[in-house]
Amino acid sequence: MSSKNNVNPDYYKQGGRNRPDETTPHGNRPLSERDQQTRDRWEERQKDKKNAETEEKNAETDEKKSEAEE
Repeated sequence: MSSKNNVNPDYYKQGGRNRPDETTPHGNRPLSERDQQTRDRWEERQKDKKNAETEEKNAETDEKKSEAEE
């Protein structure tokens, strides 16, 4: 190992290639509270966006129906 590396090799050399706090695969790790809050916010925004698009489409169809009736 080069003498110019500024890492502590004992920190990274524990059993495998993962760092010590990464014992489970990334996809199977439970979400932290902060990550869960972020995911919840994202899902809420997506729902709001979808609802807004649906309302916009409904408004357009209502306008077309009222124009057709006149």
